[in-house]
Amino acid sequence: MFDVVTFGSGTWDIFIKEKKLLSFLKGGYFRFPLGEKVNFNKIEIFPGGGGINAAVGLARQKLKVAYCGAVGDDVLGQELVKEVKKQKINSKFIQKVRNSHTNLSVVLAPKDERTILAYRGSSKEVSFEKIPKKEIVQTKWFYLAPLNNFDFLRKAVSLGRKNKVKIFINPNRQVLIEKNEAFKKILKNVDVLLLNQREFFLLINKQKFTSDCLLFSVRDFFKGILVVTNGANEIKVLDGQNNLSTVFPPRIQVIDRTGAGDAFGSGFLGGLIKFQKVDKALDLALKNALSCIQKLGAHNYK
Repeated sequence: MFDVVTFGSGTWDIFIKEKKLLSFLKGGYFRFPLGEKVNFNKIEIFPGGGGINAAVGLARQKLKVAYCGAVGDDVLGQELVKEVKKQKINSKFIQKVRNSHTNLSVVLAPKDERTILAYRGSSKEVSFEKIPKKEIVQTKWFYLAPLNNFDFLRKAVSLGRKNKVKIFINPNRQVLIEKNEAFKKILKNVDVLLLNQREFFLLINKQKFTSDCLLFSVRDFFKGILVVTNGANEIKVLDGQNNLSTVFPPRIQVIDRTGAGDAFGSGFLGGLIKFQKVDKALDLALKNALSCIQKLGAHNYK
């Protein structure tokens, strides 16, 4: 049996982090000369993607983890599967999609903030029907990283609940925009919901945070643990007994924010599994995220 099966994308991230990029920034936009070659002195390449990032974070907490997602029928896909295995994550639920390319991102990072040029290839083609259902439910938790495919998300939640698997969701922003009411309906079967503040506003159809009372509005459709992050600002947690906690992260130098949300989410779930206490889960989540943003790469931390 697994402790957690994670669902979500897998990708390769190519980082270009040079001060030279600043010379191409004009009015908040990158402007490169058309028809010319722009040379850079250094790139770094790391595996990433929400499903894999979460799996790595959980595996490093000595939990038994499997990853469910899709890769292309290409060299990048082969190498991504090798990386999953290297991280001591079970790869039996990874699907290889024929005539498709593995996800790839180029991260342009001249300073703290970054622009990501993302190609979402094979991860969009993961098939729920091809998942070996009897095997994948042999776990305590499903961790659902951001998924564009709402139908897949809905079916995964239903499968988990029918088999008494607990559910952790960090939803995709587009799902909150396009499938808001349908998403609210499946939350009755979810145990932990992780959102950033913008996503929280989308969920409850509000424009700004007026008071902590807004957090309790989710109780009309969700009874589990709600976690709302706000970048480098306060983190709010509403537990299953309606106890509200607020934590302020320390100010530290940021090298790269890529994967910070996944590091936080995997830390929170890992802490919850290990300690069964929200405060300890939050502490581990925060440590994970802070460690992540001090290095390049989505999970290039300990």
